[in-house]
Amino acid sequence: MTCPEIYIRQMAYHEAELELKKALDDLYLRKCGRVKIVHGKGQGILKQMAREYAEKQPFVKKVYDAPFYAGGSGVTIVEFFPEND
Repeated sequence: MTCPEIYIRQMAYHEAELELKKALDDLYLRKCGRVKIVHGKGQGILKQMAREYAEKQPFVKKVYDAPFYAGGSGVTIVEFFPEND
């Protein structure tokens, strides 16, 4: 299964924050193992917001930059803990 994406690049901060919160919860409940957050490089404001929010979630196992060939510092990868059934 390909890793789904949350695309927040070039969004206003609050719009991106709402999209991220909704999408992360939804993808975890759909039992996705991980997700890519595409925020772009720019000034790093959306990247910082995305990482800080993801790292606070109890269902998030790991947060890291994508490899250079998959977007590098313009993309953050979030891995989820497996859901307990």
